[in-house]
Amino acid sequence: MEPKPLREAFGEALAKLGAEYPEIVVVDCDLAGATKVDKFKAAYPTRFFQFGIQEANAVGVAAGLANSGFRPFVASFAAF
Repeated sequence: MEPKPLREAFGEALAKLGAEYPEIVVVDCDLAGATKVDKFKAAYPTRFFQFGIQEANAVGVAAGLANSGFRPFVASFAAF
């Protein structure tokens, strides 16, 4: 097996896990192409939430989603 970039593996894993776990949602900060969560978005568009460049707001919403029974994954860069 050939190694792949971590973000590629992340996007593929989320898309695969999304089929098995309907409570998984993705909270994106306008980086779906860069973080490769666009694969999840294509497969489960109703479980993909786009917040643009509002990283702090996205994390707050993810906390609310988690408190409501979802399993959110926030896709952004560590610098933000």
